[in-house]
Amino acid sequence: YFFAEDKYTKFQVSSEETPGAGYPAPVIGANWPGLPAAFATPDAAMLWNSGVAYFFKGDEYVSFDVANDRVHPGYPRKIKDYWPGWPANFTGIDAALSWNDSTCYFFKGDEYIAFDIPNNRVHPGYPRKIIGNWSGWPADFVNADCAVKWNNGYAYIFKGDKYIRFSISSDKLDGG
Repeated sequence: YFFAEDKYTKFQVSSEETPGAGYPAPVIGANWPGLPAAFATPDAAMLWNSGVAYFFKGDEYVSFDVANDRVHPGYPRKIKDYWPGWPANFTGIDAALSWNDSTCYFFKGDEYIAFDIPNNRVHPGYPRKIIGNWSGWPADFVNADCAVKWNNGYAYIFKGDKYIRFSISSDKLDGG
């Protein structure tokens, strides 16, 4: 799923199938039941490896149960209260990226944080600058619009109508 402003579209990765009729569709409506109105324009969204989608807006987040197609009870919640070590000034994130079963990354402006999933905390020493820590990341791609990891060994980072592709195995940006 890709979100932009108050709409979203879907892309079938396995077949590179384009969305069908009705897309882009409104975020708030029958497609994401229970999502609060404030999240009609999420700052970032991420699918966790456990089948939970997270929507981020300002200093809050919502946990969405994908299998049961509903928001978990008790949301939205404050990010800093449930994501230990979250920097106080790291609100309004630009992109979220579920990297693997142990780490996810959150990007804001020219910085990012790494979240340690098994230990439920932000890794020490974050936030860090993107440039210099993500090999080959171009300066004009800070403030990214979204990020997603495909099952083909690459992470894609989007900004406007362009994208960059980061090779997970070589730990660097692909050329071109």
